[in-house]
Amino acid sequence: MFIQWQADVAVHHDGIDSDHQRMFELVNDLYDAMQTDAPRDSIGKTLQMLMACTREHFEHEDRVMQEHAYEHRSEHGRKHAALLAQLDTFVQEFDNGKTAITPETMDFLKEWLVQHIRRDDMKLAVFLEQAAGSDSLP
Repeated sequence: MFIQWQADVAVHHDGIDSDHQRMFELVNDLYDAMQTDAPRDSIGKTLQMLMACTREHFEHEDRVMQEHAYEHRSEHGRKHAALLAQLDTFVQEFDNGKTAITPETMDFLKEWLVQHIRRDDMKLAVFLEQAAGSDSLP
């Protein structure tokens, strides 16, 4: 397994954690496809699934941030947009035969996902926990 879900990346929001776990699975699927020299069309399908899952997840997180009036929503959203742009460019280049999945690509995906969760999503998690705590006060 290339990337493993661990408690230190759980944000304790069921929907967000579920999305993250699915993204981990897809990154692992992509890594396995690279390691086994899977057919290019199979890798392409996995890339498309990762792109769709990432886009859906970012939309989900944005709704959560909007619902709770998260003060860092725009900054967080810019980071999401930057990654989506990078992924979109990579997928287009892959589809056009200009690039392939490499260990460096996999390291980038792993680092971005884990570091984004630890750095940015954990801030959101603390905010949501504090908001839930203040909602339960008399």
